[in-house]
Amino acid sequence: MGRKQWLGSAVLLLILTVAALLSGCAPATVAGGEGCRAYQEARAALPPDQALLATPREVLVWINETDARMTAVCT
Repeated sequence: MGRKQWLGSAVLLLILTVAALLSGCAPATVAGGEGCRAYQEARAALPPDQALLATPREVLVWINETDARMTAVCT
C-alpha cells in the first residue's frame, strides 16, 4: 500500500470515527444543561460525511477530541 493510499485510508477512518461519535451521543446531550443542548444543536448541524472529506486532518482530530470532551461532560 502506497503512502497516498494509506493516507486516504487513514483520513477515511478518521471521518467514519467522527461520524460514529457524532451520531451516537446526540440523544444523551438532550437531558443536560443549556450548554449541552446547544452542543446537541451544533452536532445536528454538522455537515454530512461527504462534506468532511475535504476537511484537513488537523481539524478532524480537533472535532474528534472536542466531541469526546463534550460527550463526557454532557452525559
